[in-house]
This record gives sequence, structure tokens and C-alpha cells, in this order.
Amino acid sequence: MGLRGLADDLLGAHVSTLGGVATAPARGREIGATAIQLFTKTPNQWREPILAAEEIARFRAELARSGIRAVLAHDSYLINLASPDDTLRAKSAACFIGELRRCRALGIPWVVSHPGNYIDAPAAGLDRNARAYADCLTAVPGNVGVLIEGTAGAGTALGSTFEELRALREAMPIPARARVGFCLDTAHLHAVGYDVAGALDEVWEEFEQEIGLALLKCLHLNDSKGARGSRLDRHEWIGEGTIGAEAFRRVMRDPRLAPVIKIIETPKGDDPLRHDRRMLRRLRGYARQQTGRPNRTKHVIALRTKRSRSTAPLATVLLMLQGLAAGVLPLAHASERLSAPAHIEAQHATPCLALHDALRCALCHYAATRVVAGHTRVQSAPAIHVEPCLTRSAVAPTGGSEHLTAPARPPPALLV
Repeated sequence: MGLRGLADDLLGAHVSTLGGVATAPARGREIGATAIQLFTKTPNQWREPILAAEEIARFRAELARSGIRAVLAHDSYLINLASPDDTLRAKSAACFIGELRRCRALGIPWVVSHPGNYIDAPAAGLDRNARAYADCLTAVPGNVGVLIEGTAGAGTALGSTFEELRALREAMPIPARARVGFCLDTAHLHAVGYDVAGALDEVWEEFEQEIGLALLKCLHLNDSKGARGSRLDRHEWIGEGTIGAEAFRRVMRDPRLAPVIKIIETPKGDDPLRHDRRMLRRLRGYARQQTGRPNRTKHVIALRTKRSRSTAPLATVLLMLQGLAAGVLPLAHASERLSAPAHIEAQHATPCLALHDALRCALCHYAATRVVAGHTRVQSAPAIHVEPCLTRSAVAPTGGSEHLTAPARPPPALLV
């Protein structure tokens, strides 16, 4: 497996380990990832697997072959190190020690861990959680650490605020504290009430003041189905939820966050491979400034939606084509039958219902409101696939989606 086309970022997805952990690097490479997150065991079972030496060696070899630059593990969903129940807490600690040992053997440097649920009192739960983290790290010395993930704040979950995250780390002895960093999830921050959509710089400033950006090692990039402050942890595709595209553009273009591992946990629908590729292309598109360079890919026409004499008639023709083709040409964005390269995915917006991302977001919006947008690509024949202009990281998607097909639109009035 060659390394051509590998992007120079730290961006990827949570990937399946079906068939064994050694299968994960190839799955990451297949979606164009440069970073992956995985489970080292079935996350909703207490059963502890024993990794054979052959499996460990195979994982390390596959990881090296894949060219993936960063790998994380996520701990089991059953672990609750903050529980007041001594039996459950001891069982959780044994499970977490197993996570750390497997990661040490596999060469995975970080275990992402949700803080526990305190059940009785927050302060008591935080103290139990911190002591358990420290004890587990002491039991497994070596080059493996913990990234405490900020939660959405539902129920009695700890770690929903920066203050609680800082308190968890500071409650540990200094030797353990040196092996603890943080992971933040954009959907969780949004659910708690941080203004990710409208004031992201202020969120980072608050984190810097409370904890320090140097301790932020991983970001989970997820849009949200819930309203800000709803405490609802429901992930949505990037740019299609209540957070919106702009926050993710800012994340991808922020030089302070360049060394931070970025992992998507967005819906995988009926085709995980295609949707993970699609989301990574979209995020990489956000990271690039729009250059407006023409595209000469076969069967594709490139244009800029700058205000000119030709833009309005062209937009009108495209809209009429979609209206007349209702149910015939698969141009609906919601059916996701068109493949789009990174710069088109980067122009996606939530109102994109009638045409594929850039056609709707740029040309249709221009026709309706004359808002200037970035350049797009337009299908030149009634085929169901547009060949993408492959960058170093773009991979052509295939398959279907969970979205419903958008209703047909009537042809618009001609623009003047």
C-alpha cells in the first residue's frame, strides 16, 4: 500500500475494528485519514480480550504501512470511575487498566475517556474519578496516557465544563497528572452551552485561561442535532446541524489547532466508507482558501459565481433544469448521488436541499438573493456521477444516504 495522496494534517475518523484491531489502519487509509480512533475491545461488554503477540505485531506493521500519523483508542462505554458503588467502580477500574495495557502493547499513546457519573454528589464523584484515574495510570506505567473528554452534561456526568475538567486533572498526584490531557467534542461543547457556532474564539480563549491549549490533544469534530444548551448528545454531519459550517471552517484554519488530532464521529448511515470520506473531504475543503482556479476535470465545467452578466442566466438554467428534471435527473443534494470534491463539500450549508452542495449553496442562492459565493462545479450531462478533481486527500465516494430526497422545485423567474 503506497502513501501517495496522504494529506499533511492530523484528521480522521473513528474506524471499525471488525476482524481485529489490525484491520483498523487499512480502514483509516481507505477513507483518506491521517489519524484514527478505535476501540480495543467491544465497548458495551465487560469481557476483556487478550491480544495475541501476532495480532499486536500485525497492528504495528499495518499502522506503519498505512502512513497514518496518529492513533487513539476510546474506552468502554460501561466504565464509571466516579460511581459511589464500590463494586462497579472496582470493575470499571479493572476494565480501564485493561484499556491502558492494550494501548501500551499496541503502541497507542492515548486513551480517550469520558469522566464518570457521580450519582450522589459532584464533589465526591470528582474525587473518586480522579483517584481512580491516578491508580489506573500507576498500575500501567509507560508511554500511554489519558485524554479526558468533555461531556454533554446530561444527568450526573462529570466533565461538562472546563472548570470540572481542570479540577479532575488537578486532583491527581503530579506524576499521574503528567500523563493526562484533554479531548473536546464540538457537539458536546454546543450541548453544554458554549457558543461554538457564534463565538468560537471566545471558547478557545476560555479554555486557554482555564486549562491551556497545550493540553488539548484531540478534537472530536461533530455537528449537532440538538439546540445549544440542550444537553442533547446527538451527532450530525458536518455543516448540516445546529452548529453549522462556519465553526468548522474556523477550526480547520486555526493554526493553534494544527497539532491537535481531529476525529469525526459523524453518522455513518448505510455506507460508512462513503460518508466518512465525504466528511473528511468537506473538512479539508474548509481548511483551504478558495483560489478560484478553473477545473479542467473531464465532464465537469468550472466557474466562479462572481457577479457578472453570465452568472444569473446560468444559475437560472441550472434551476430550470432541476425543476424540469424532477424525479428524472438525480440532482437532489438530499439523495447524495453526486460525488463532490473537497472544495464543493466545503461550500455546503444547511439550506442545501434542492441541488448538490455547491450548486445549491452558490448558484441557487445567487439566483435567489444575488449573494456572491465561491466557485463551484456543475454537471455537464445528465449522469449520476461527477468525477471529482482529486487532491492529495480526496477520494471519490460511492453509495447512498439516509437523507430523504428533496421535493422538486419549479423553474424560477428569469433574473435581470
